[in-house]
Amino acid sequence: MVSIDEKTTGRTPRSNVATYSGLFEHVRRRFAQTPAVRSRGYRPGQFSFNITSGRCPTCEDEGSVMVELLFLPSVYTACPDCHGTRYKASTLETTWHDRNTAEILAMNVKEANAFFDGEEEIMRSLSALIDVALGYLRLGQGAAELSSGEAQRLKLASELQRTQR
Repeated sequence: MVSIDEKTTGRTPRSNVATYSGLFEHVRRRFAQTPAVRSRGYRPGQFSFNITSGRCPTCEDEGSVMVELLFLPSVYTACPDCHGTRYKASTLETTWHDRNTAEILAMNVKEANAFFDGEEEIMRSLSALIDVALGYLRLGQGAAELSSGEAQRLKLASELQRTQR
C-alpha cells in the first residue's frame, strides 16, 4: 500500500522534478562518465545545486540576485554570471549528447523522454511521470512551483517507478 499525502515535495527549496523523481542522479552519473568530465576530475556532484563546486558562486544557486534600489523596493534580476542557469560556467561547458545540465533541466518531461531514449534508468522515471500526466512539467521546475495535485502526482510517479518489491 502506498500513501500519498499533501506534504511538500522535496527536502530543500532547490528540489525540482528531476531531483525529486530521482532521475537527475542518473543524469549526473552520465555526465561524470564522459571523457571530458573525467579529464577535469569532476564527480557527479559537480552537476548538483547542493555542491559548491558546481553551482554559481555569485547567486549561490538561486539563479537571480537582489538589486537594492534606494527609494524603491528591491528587485530580483537574473544572475549576471550564470544568467539564471544556477551553474558555474565551467560546469556548463561540459555536455552529454551536446546538451549541458541547464539545457536538460529546461526540457519538459516529454522532450526528455525523446532525448534519453535507450537510457533505461532515466526512462523508468520519465515513463512514470508521463503515466501520471506530468509530461508538460520542466525537469528543473521547482517543487515549490507545483500545485498540490501536481505534487501528489509527482509523489505517485516516484513510487510507481521503483522496481518491484
